[in-house]
Amino acid sequence: MKKSKFSESQIVGILKEVELGAKVGETCRKHGISEPTYYKWKTQYSGMTVSHRRSCVNCSPRTPSSSACMPTWPHAPCPEGRCRPKALTPARLTDVVQTLMTDHGMSQRKACVASGIARATLRYCHRQPDDAGVFQFMQTYMATNPRHGFGLLYASARHQNQPWGKTVL
Repeated sequence: MKKSKFSESQIVGILKEVELGAKVGETCRKHGISEPTYYKWKTQYSGMTVSHRRSCVNCSPRTPSSSACMPTWPHAPCPEGRCRPKALTPARLTDVVQTLMTDHGMSQRKACVASGIARATLRYCHRQPDDAGVFQFMQTYMATNPRHGFGLLYASARHQNQPWGKTVL
């Protein structure tokens, strides 16, 4: 996307000119922009000053903003829902569900719906894969065949039905 030759402060200044009573066509000719560009800027920057635009920390330059997008605290999300805060990790969401269940007496199902987490996420338990058999086979094979590469190693493991990853080859 082409970068605009106008800064945000210049854009806000052009919009303020029209708000103060200048005609759109004359202002566009004066600054060398087209009327569709003016109306696109108007939807993005309407009612905002440069300080308001800079203070909206969660707004990206590609999303349109409005005067309602002024945070009350440094990392407040935009009210329209266009700018979203960072998502919580599954571990933190699990803590939220546990708090809802213990402190507020909610069932697990209702607590999961309220926090937006799948119930399967609560039951998930990570298991470290056991690759000891693969490593042992690789070491013994490479000790006997030091010049063979990975392709021959894999083919030999597959031929001998050795364990490899999640399945036995």
